[in-house]
Amino acid sequence: MDLWFGDSWTIGEELKNAPDPYDRSVFPNVSDKIENPFKAFSAYVSTQRNKEYINFAKSASSIDFALYNLLKISADNTAEDFQTIKEKIKEEDSPHTAFLCLTAQVRGFGIDYPIIKHRHYHTSIRKSVHSTEIYDSLVAINCFYSVCKNSNIDCVIVPIFTDLVIPKEFEHIVLFESAVLSKTSLVELTFGEKLIDDSLYNNPELTETEIYNHLKQKDWIRPNNCHPNMIGHKKLAYKLVELLQNR
Repeated sequence: MDLWFGDSWTIGEELKNAPDPYDRSVFPNVSDKIENPFKAFSAYVSTQRNKEYINFAKSASSIDFALYNLLKISADNTAEDFQTIKEKIKEEDSPHTAFLCLTAQVRGFGIDYPIIKHRHYHTSIRKSVHSTEIYDSLVAINCFYSVCKNSNIDCVIVPIFTDLVIPKEFEHIVLFESAVLSKTSLVELTFGEKLIDDSLYNNPELTETEIYNHLKQKDWIRPNNCHPNMIGHKKLAYKLVELLQNR
């Protein structure tokens, strides 16, 4: 069974027309009607691999949230809402593969325990290499990889729309190197370009809206605002399958 962890790209944001209601034992974190996980690259990849899958991705979520979900299915005292999912995973005899689809490393996740509310957040810094957020993200990836290893789950780590940043001074803490398909984003490997060129981030005169505004002109995004269209998702899936075959 394939276990997918990621954000809006992995869950099919802006693809729309998904069936209602969702099967929460397959898509436990899907959030709204503009997501269609059945048309996301993750679904295409698992179909090509002839694998059943569960997609834990959530829009605007983080690497920390992926780890949180992995721990929920690995812990003995899993909450009741995940029991069905745990049972479904146990029923599959074949080896499991956890795909950690990396999102922006400056995103984070926490739980407001007094009101039991999830908090998803990100730093206001446009581009950061030597920040504590980057360090924390590498620690979270280490933990994700270690939990997979201890649970006999094959771990595959792939950055989706932004490169995996590992500053030289942090290289010594990395445990997950053997699980990384590529440090270059799947977007750049597929389409030959970065989602957002660094020069746009470095231009202080551009607002966040202006930075993202050009994305809707790309043929693999149009008519969406900043997520791949169906053709874009299929191309991402083809490239990911190719990377897995050459692994």
